[in-house]
Amino acid sequence: MLTKALVLLGSPRPRGSSESLARHFMAGAEEGGLPGETICLREKRTLPCTHCGVCERTPHACALAAEDDAEAVLRALEGASLLLVAAPIHFYALPGQLKCLIDRAQSRWARPQDEAARAAVRPTLALLTAGRPRGERLFAGSELCLSYFAQALGRQLTECRGLRGIESPADISLEQAAAMRDWGRQWAARLTVAPSLPGPPGAP
Repeated sequence: MLTKALVLLGSPRPRGSSESLARHFMAGAEEGGLPGETICLREKRTLPCTHCGVCERTPHACALAAEDDAEAVLRALEGASLLLVAAPIHFYALPGQLKCLIDRAQSRWARPQDEAARAAVRPTLALLTAGRPRGERLFAGSELCLSYFAQALGRQLTECRGLRGIESPADISLEQAAAMRDWGRQWAARLTVAPSLPGPPGAP
């Protein structure tokens, strides 16, 4: 399978801060030889989970799968060699449509997984931005939520970077943009050399 990066843009705002930083990451990854693509969640139809219980029964399929784009998006996230989830923080939480998609991954939790499948995790990165400059646990809840989302997809949340005080792309410094490109290049180098390793760049 082709090694590639997939960026999930979870912001409801076009050309916002999280999207701008994610595109710097993708540019760096492509400079490093790792091809990539993006999924813009605001352009997809995502219905909320109704907790109907259908996915808890074999074959563990979501009752809403034929009614929106969530199933196709989840399959794409599962198949990516590297996944970056980029989103702003709203009231100390992830945006509504992204949370809808996460809730729809309940069908994945309901499926039995063998030990080999659980061991074959693929790295997932999170890029979170917040206009608020303070807050000790500003990103903590969202990071935990994304960690379990990644597990449901047979993935591992390997790194989470949270940037404060960024209300719009105009607030992104040249240093922050350069750091995102470097982050993408680091992961490109890691995956093209050893694509099976889920740990962060520099980990033993």
